[in-house]
Amino acid sequence: MKKIIRKSLIILMVLNLAVLIAGCSGGKETDSNTKSKTITIDMEKLSSYLIKNIEFDGQMSSMSSEMAANVFDVSDLDVEMCVYMGTAPCRDMIAIFKTKDANAMKDLKDRVEVYISDVKAQTVDNGYDVSQEKKFDNYVKKVLGDYYIVILSPDNSAAAKTLDEAIEK
Repeated sequence: MKKIIRKSLIILMVLNLAVLIAGCSGGKETDSNTKSKTITIDMEKLSSYLIKNIEFDGQMSSMSSEMAANVFDVSDLDVEMCVYMGTAPCRDMIAIFKTKDANAMKDLKDRVEVYISDVKAQTVDNGYDVSQEKKFDNYVKKVLGDYYIVILSPDNSAAAKTLDEAIEK
């Protein structure tokens, strides 16, 4: 009888913990190697958290969805987005995208990569500070279900840790 009660309590505690974790994080984390699970991320809330907890070189400003769609050349894709860019000449960026399907995700990732490559080339060609150029090396890019998150910061490894911490919450 005690074993049954103990097992029941353990199962109940595990289920409680799972519900608590899912409620705090807004969903379950998945990586690009697994099938997409249904997760929900409050893009504005996550962006705010990242802005407060990652050190950027400049002031971060919100970009309208229409402007961001033009900047990343994704106007023809069915993509929701929340984008913050650093003031010039800083190349800081937080971009969170939500796609509707795997094809849109592939197109989105390709176009964001082209954008970042072009901006890196402009940064080098225009003689920006070398510290700006290093932001493009190992920039943060993460797929979580239908979401694609990209961060360019002075310390991309610290930004990646901060993103992981935010997702765990």
